[in-house]
Amino acid sequence: MARSRHSIEQKLSALRMIEAETYTWKEIMEAHDVSKDALRVWKVKFDTDGIDALKESKTWKLYTKEQKLAAVRDYLDGFTKMEVLSKHQISDWSVLRRWIKKYTSHSELTDSRKGMDRAMAKGRKTTFEERMEIVRYCLDNGRNYQRTAEMFAVSYQQVYGWTKKYDADGVHGLEDRRGRTKQEEELTNEEKLERRIQQIERENERLRAENLMNREFSASRPDEKWCTDVTEFKYGAGRKAYLSAIIDLYDGSIVAYRVGKSNNNGLVFQTMMPAIAGLRTGAGPMIHSDRGYQYTSRGFKRIVEDAGLTHSMSRVGRCLDNAPIEGFWGTLKVEMYYLREFQAYSELTSAIETYISFYNHDRFQKRLNGLSPVEYRSQAA
Repeated sequence: MARSRHSIEQKLSALRMIEAETYTWKEIMEAHDVSKDALRVWKVKFDTDGIDALKESKTWKLYTKEQKLAAVRDYLDGFTKMEVLSKHQISDWSVLRRWIKKYTSHSELTDSRKGMDRAMAKGRKTTFEERMEIVRYCLDNGRNYQRTAEMFAVSYQQVYGWTKKYDADGVHGLEDRRGRTKQEEELTNEEKLERRIQQIERENERLRAENLMNREFSASRPDEKWCTDVTEFKYGAGRKAYLSAIIDLYDGSIVAYRVGKSNNNGLVFQTMMPAIAGLRTGAGPMIHSDRGYQYTSRGFKRIVEDAGLTHSMSRVGRCLDNAPIEGFWGTLKVEMYYLREFQAYSELTSAIETYISFYNHDRFQKRLNGLSPVEYRSQAA
């Protein structure tokens, strides 16, 4: 069954960002962990058939030989790929591209039902971009390794191996030696200049930011002041997972969180989007963070500004400037994490999700008059 990792709400949020024309494609892709082609397909589907077209398919989309030929011929006759995808109700550009490749190489197009249970045993060489596309397609389709292998003419073992590497190390796991970060002595003069400019821009951004929160952690209403951060967990044989969260200083509730295997921009952006989406009309909290590269990035700044939030950042080396979220990390780890050893990523994420739900709904706090954060918050509604 073709299952998307993205809810209708996430798809609509991404489409609103496209419509606003204030975000780059890269920023939208990072915020929603989605490929550019998938974003384009969502837009075409929504523009053509509205919100119903964004709903998750309950079955695999199967195509006849005649449908495939008609779509390929339309594309070769000059229709754009988005027009072909919309006209023929094709699920993804990678599907159409696969048909075109077979057709132009004089291979026979067949009904989707034929050969669905076969995947190529022989692998092939791929580029980094191809591996990224293959892994994203596999994840977007419920980790169907066999279908993905057939779709991209690679082996089942390749798809499985790349997906596991992506799970463990993110996009870096899909890189080969040619994809590594160059050492300083390997850079051209132009590359050295570009790297230096980026360093200066990041430093200027840090210098411009003031500690607006100034350790004034009390709040008189919900969504007035937030703190955010990322913390690390270890599991299995030295593997790491990361939790990004936002805490509301009014009641100490966790308003949004995200668990991932990489501490990167995407993890932080994907934490921000549901928190912003859940804000009441007119609310524009101050959000405080440390000076990590995710929080000084252009993408984070744009998300904050477009949502009408005010960004405050800790001073260098002053972890107490972000004490509320640091305190939550301590509570979570003492009450849940340090009590047991986690061997699997799924086991750890499940425990984190269960604890945060308990913390928000059932963990009574003296400073909240013996109520849980959610109960205290409901009194202000």
